[in-house]
Amino acid sequence: MVVKSNEDGVLTGVPTSKRGLRISHIFFVDDSLLFCKASMVEWHSLTEVLRRYELASGQHLNTNKTSIYFSSNTLTESKVAILEEAGIPATQRYDTYLGLPALVGKSRTAAFRGIIDRVRKRLQDWKLKFLSQAGKEILLKAVIHAIPTYCMSIFLLPKALCVEINTYIRKFWWGQYGKEDGINWMSWSRMGNSKSSGGMGFCNFTCFNKAILAKQSCRLWNNPDSLVAQVMKGKYYSDTSVLEAIVGRRPSFAWHSIHSSCALLQEGSMWRVGNGSTIRIWKDLWLPINSTGRMSSPPAILHPNATVSELLDGESKWWNYQLLASIFAPEVVQLILKIPSSCTNQPDTLI
Repeated sequence: MVVKSNEDGVLTGVPTSKRGLRISHIFFVDDSLLFCKASMVEWHSLTEVLRRYELASGQHLNTNKTSIYFSSNTLTESKVAILEEAGIPATQRYDTYLGLPALVGKSRTAAFRGIIDRVRKRLQDWKLKFLSQAGKEILLKAVIHAIPTYCMSIFLLPKALCVEINTYIRKFWWGQYGKEDGINWMSWSRMGNSKSSGGMGFCNFTCFNKAILAKQSCRLWNNPDSLVAQVMKGKYYSDTSVLEAIVGRRPSFAWHSIHSSCALLQEGSMWRVGNGSTIRIWKDLWLPINSTGRMSSPPAILHPNATVSELLDGESKWWNYQLLASIFAPEVVQLILKIPSSCTNQPDTLI
């Protein structure tokens, strides 16, 4: 019914960008997000859709678990009228949804303060128990390390907040409760090393945060048809790729966070050759021949923006040995010949 109302123009949804798609609803397993203009006309249309659904399904809207979010440019008169008509509260500044802040304002530390509170409460619950060092290690890695993980996969947490989490963990490990002082028998940076390197494998939350945000960047690259990828592309990098995008003017905090990890993703990625049409010979990483994975400056035979597809034979789709031998050193030619190309014209992939 929401889709039909959107198609009929009764509900207009919300545009994600000037040229991007317009979203009218997002349905999860047990949550629903509905979008419309902040006007009484569309509010009445939305309530009519919900009324028909209630009559057809026998289910009813739980107003105690429902809230309304208004964009910042909504007129105060419209807000008051809709809230009085609906009898549903508006989303507050520091409300959370699925454990994440519904709104992230200028004070990002305040928005994510709940993570610190959860960590501190967990550690306070444990401090009265008699735990061995092995028990402490298991609890810290299985419980405390997991608390901020979901939030870190969406947002780049303030560095001060990550340091504060590490401080609580460090004090708990060395038996320092509250303002008590104790001896730290090993530096915490060394404790973060793997056990094979003499450490304990405790998480460095700042580095971990950047790593899982890079994973989100990789998902945007590898799944361009997903809803979040379409929204991000339409709003922030419509004419380029996520790896070449700029942060832009007044970006959302979610995009700012994901964009901050793109350099890390590029540093740890290289191209797997398919049809070679995407990979630039001299600028992209596709050969494990040195620390950068890039070729030296191009010769006069090929232009600076030449792609790997120009090194392939047009009929056999295999490497053009004569061309390779005329451009590259013998050892580089042997490396290239070991790379299988795609006979079925599969696209190049970033790995």
